[in-house]
Amino acid sequence: IDEMKELNSKLKKSQIKTLYNSLPFPLAKNLEDFHSRRGINFNIKTIEDMLKYIKYAKKQGFDFVYTLNSPKPFTDTLFEKRQKELFNLLDKLKDNGCTKFKVANSQLLNILAEKYPEFEIHASTAFEFHNINQYDNLIKNYPNIKLFDIATDENRNFEFLKNLRKKFPNVELEIMVNEPCLRGCPARIAHCATLFSEFNCTQIIEKNWLEEFCKSGVIYPWNLGYYSALGINRFKLVCIRQVRADIKRIDYLTYYLDAVENGIEKYSVKEFFKKILYFHADTKDFKNIQLSEIIKYLPDINHFIKNSNKCAQDCSTNCFYCHKCAENIRKMIL
Repeated sequence: IDEMKELNSKLKKSQIKTLYNSLPFPLAKNLEDFHSRRGINFNIKTIEDMLKYIKYAKKQGFDFVYTLNSPKPFTDTLFEKRQKELFNLLDKLKDNGCTKFKVANSQLLNILAEKYPEFEIHASTAFEFHNINQYDNLIKNYPNIKLFDIATDENRNFEFLKNLRKKFPNVELEIMVNEPCLRGCPARIAHCATLFSEFNCTQIIEKNWLEEFCKSGVIYPWNLGYYSALGINRFKLVCIRQVRADIKRIDYLTYYLDAVENGIEKYSVKEFFKKILYFHADTKDFKNIQLSEIIKYLPDINHFIKNSNKCAQDCSTNCFYCHKCAENIRKMIL
């Protein structure tokens, strides 16, 4: 928290405003059907232990959002069994001024609307919504939703984003910029719901990681201005190569925001893929060249401004743009 505050003091073009987290395991064992599992931290033994850090973050000027965002459906039997723990958590958070929640389950939205109508709800990326009607119907029933976290597959769907902004002028839009996820992952909802018998998307990425990087929803730091011009000014960074339950370093923030602040001239290709937008662990065979030498071969935002609404149906059938970008970059760096 202190390091993020210090980082903010050095930034002019961006600021870290909001922190999000949830109880870690094993403390959260009885709550795993309500929020995503994000690692183990044995130092957090009680809700009060967590509240201590939330209160400290707020004193340092940060906002806080609790991630109650498992998309897993739950039965009435399970809810009856776990509601005491859930309401105990929510009551303690409420009593300590924590009233903002990321949610990805319509059942839980019903419960929160009934018991905690004063809570501010953010619709999580884990909803995996891909059309405007989904958002429209959601907010008709839950008008206290103040923010949509966009599914990463739609990060470069500018026609969709422009129409979302037009349709919901009073709802904030937030975009995840650096999650190293497989575009079109068939198990993304399951990944957010359980660690049991996981779909292995990593092996797909590793077979052709550069093409998957070019197709992915990661957003290059130099493109943020275009999103801002659309009225999207909230961007979320996920901690890479560590778990949210026990964050030991903030380099995932430091390098990305430095590239926003100061440009990319000093960064090599290795640093780009390892530090700014991590997508591949093994960079030892990369040529020692600067990022500026390959930037013209990376997927161009202007291509997606013109064609993004075609990506869902044309990718790898009528369009091979990202594949060609990957091949050009591969020739440069390997």
